[in-house]
Amino acid sequence: MPSNDVLVEIRDRIATMTMNRPDVLNAVHKEMFEEIRSIALDLDADPEVRSIILTGAGRGFCSGVDVSGHDFGSVEDRTPAVYPFEGGPGAIYHIRKPTIAAIGGPAVGVGLGMALACDIRIASENARFTTGLARVGLPAVDGLGWTLPRIVGEAKALEMIYTADIIDSKEAERIGLISYLTKQEELGSTAFDLARRLAEAPPFASYLSKFLVRKGANLDYEQYLPHEYAASLNNRSYASHDISEAAQARIEKRKPEFKGTSITPRNAATPRVHRD
Repeated sequence: MPSNDVLVEIRDRIATMTMNRPDVLNAVHKEMFEEIRSIALDLDADPEVRSIILTGAGRGFCSGVDVSGHDFGSVEDRTPAVYPFEGGPGAIYHIRKPTIAAIGGPAVGVGLGMALACDIRIASENARFTTGLARVGLPAVDGLGWTLPRIVGEAKALEMIYTADIIDSKEAERIGLISYLTKQEELGSTAFDLARRLAEAPPFASYLSKFLVRKGANLDYEQYLPHEYAASLNNRSYASHDISEAAQARIEKRKPEFKGTSITPRNAATPRVHRD
């Protein structure tokens, strides 16, 4: 049954997914992972959604896994709960539309994992980042061993994992962990303005570009090029109307209105969202 622990609002073709447990800095419990996964699938399949913002309510982004109620002296609860990658960061990572993390406070452990699973990260001056793993005796989980070195480089990623040091927003910007640094009061509007720009882009071309960037990360240049050629053919085959619209808009000196094309649904239900 849907809870209020994850809220979704759709406005102007932009979906905002908010982790909503501000009293615990949006720590994620087991049921929330399934809810995040379900909502991510829904939004990915919703033709009315062009871009997605992930954020947290109140003073935090996500303070990690909620371990309250665990008895770490027992055999069953000796270590913090580790839930499948698909339930949190993996669900966000596999969204095929442009995604933005709007980070207004601590992003810890799986919270950092979900932020890194987004395409772009915007943070306020109040944001703080840490893997937190070494402090609880864990290795690189929550996808961090894969995403973190691809964003900040291997040496800095290992340093963050080994030490679990807290990184402030200025340092996060310096090492490339975030793309934009804003004032706290401007975080929401900055994220929404960028999400609107992404939503105005040709959606099928954006989907193909995301695929190429992700695919190309594990290929050499010669291996990558055939994928780029195939994507170009697919774009001309399935979204030629957007190419024509771009050309016509240039002639008429107006902003193009891209329509995109259907991306194969993933057996998703109608999202539980509020629409304006």
